[in-house]
Amino acid sequence: MRWLSAFVLAGLVTAQTAPEVAFEVRVRAGDVPRSGSPVVAVFPWPGELVDALDAAQRDAPTPWPATLTADGGDVPCDVVAIPARAAADARGELRFVLDRLDAGGERTFRLRLGSTPLPTADRPFSVTTLDSARELAFDAKPVLRHEHEFDPLDRERTNRPEWHLLLPGTGVQLTKGAGGKFPHQRGLFLAWNKTGVGDATFDYWHGTGVAQRHTGYDLTREVQSAVRGELATATHWLGPIDEPIVRERRTLTAWRPACGAASSPWIIDVAIELAADRLVTLRGDPHHAGFQIRVADEVAEREDARYLRPPSAHGGKDDVWHDCPWVVGLFTIEGREVAIAHLSHPENPKPLVYATRPYGRFGACFDADLTADAPLHLRYRLILVPVGEDTDLGVERFARTYADYAHPVEVEVRRAAR
Repeated sequence: MRWLSAFVLAGLVTAQTAPEVAFEVRVRAGDVPRSGSPVVAVFPWPGELVDALDAAQRDAPTPWPATLTADGGDVPCDVVAIPARAAADARGELRFVLDRLDAGGERTFRLRLGSTPLPTADRPFSVTTLDSARELAFDAKPVLRHEHEFDPLDRERTNRPEWHLLLPGTGVQLTKGAGGKFPHQRGLFLAWNKTGVGDATFDYWHGTGVAQRHTGYDLTREVQSAVRGELATATHWLGPIDEPIVRERRTLTAWRPACGAASSPWIIDVAIELAADRLVTLRGDPHHAGFQIRVADEVAEREDARYLRPPSAHGGKDDVWHDCPWVVGLFTIEGREVAIAHLSHPENPKPLVYATRPYGRFGACFDADLTADAPLHLRYRLILVPVGEDTDLGVERFARTYADYAHPVEVEVRRAAR
């Protein structure tokens, strides 16, 4: 009867005099100036809401109604409640986008939680299921598209799922699909042309005799809220007889811009897990391995891609750059100028190099090993910047952007005084 009492309690609290459950959220910039920065904070779930969380009877993270305020105004946010596990108490996770904070600065927000896990009305991120695809949109305008068609009679065209970036608010697809120059390079792709298993070596870059096959979406890992929208997929890297060699889980998170202007940058975080049941070696040269982006084929027709790199970058022979944790590509696609930043998280495997081509393919390469008890976790941040007359495309601007990614803000969450 515990669930019934919890349900009744939640109903009474909602209908009558629920005490306010409020927190103070203190954000410190540290040494890095912040602008449009995603913020993630974890806090103990309040005891007053444990029964209401239990009554929801959900094992997965539960979206929870919340209000975040600062300086007298509301800040879009989302909160999910994580149920207690055998070895961990219940907790809450707060996410929002910090508009601006000077280096060394500090800002305080007030977070108020609702009393039951009712859905919130303000959810501008949404997902639409299409034919052999799913699309993430903000205010009904697409931002990301995942295509997973597989046709055994057309393996060359459909031997891997395609992740595509779209310029928000325009419908312009920034990344290349099938066909064109180097047809095996499509969208956002991860592969090594020398993937070793035992005595065999497979080429997942070109897809020769092998495939990366979509196996499903994990809706328990997705959130569509006022602040972020996510797509979470599972993919098997198949050998010549369709046996799984590598299992991939990938989540892309698009963050709502801090400013609603058309020129606002869009941040997309990429989290990838690769797992295997035996030793798999991931090898390849910088132009045939790693996590890469291929933009629209019209760029290849002109070969006019330009790139920005940090001051530390050196080398450049055959378009390969060392001591280079990020690269920004500058492109004109369907008459629109756009900058796409590709940032590699400092915890990704080393040594790392970036490879860039004037036809519009760029990304990060490294070698790694997978074992049965050691999956590989990769993190990247992509930033889409519509280019206007006053857009700052200086190296210093993107150096600050990378520092913001590599060294997140410090966040303290504590119960507010009543």
